[in-house]
Amino acid sequence: MFKQIYSKLVSIFCNKNIARIDRTVFLMFHSIEDETYYKNSIYHMSLIRFTEICKLLDEIRMEVSHLYGNSIDIVFTFDDGYRNYFDNALPILDQYCFKSIVFIIAKNIYDNSDKYINIDILKSLLKRKRVKVGMHGYNHVDLSLLSDVHLKNELTNIKKICDSMNFQT
Repeated sequence: MFKQIYSKLVSIFCNKNIARIDRTVFLMFHSIEDETYYKNSIYHMSLIRFTEICKLLDEIRMEVSHLYGNSIDIVFTFDDGYRNYFDNALPILDQYCFKSIVFIIAKNIYDNSDKYINIDILKSLLKRKRVKVGMHGYNHVDLSLLSDVHLKNELTNIKKICDSMNFQT
């Protein structure tokens, strides 16, 4: 399967007919786990598999650049602000100089379970060059289903957290 993905991506990015398109690829992940027991989950991936994907994408990026002079910007996005983004994924992303965006659930930065990115990690992420941080809501709810009052509370709570850290929204 990796060969098929590799071949398809190289052919897309090297096609002269699409030379004017933006060559940015966004890939979305949730959780990068140390363990491999999440094989069948669409939300969890093993660190081994994630590392293989990063290696493959780096090879594609380098081949396209070398052979065709085209650059590919690959951006990894991570939903829900799991701490394993920081512990597991970020070292691999740094190894290959990939950019990433992590979307945190604002209320979880005060969760002491070590499941989510906490305030200290968040502050360190804000200082990194290849990392962007976004808000994935305060309570991780479907905003379209909220009443005006609840929506206002959701947004006010996010703003309070952002303001307390001088975080630009």
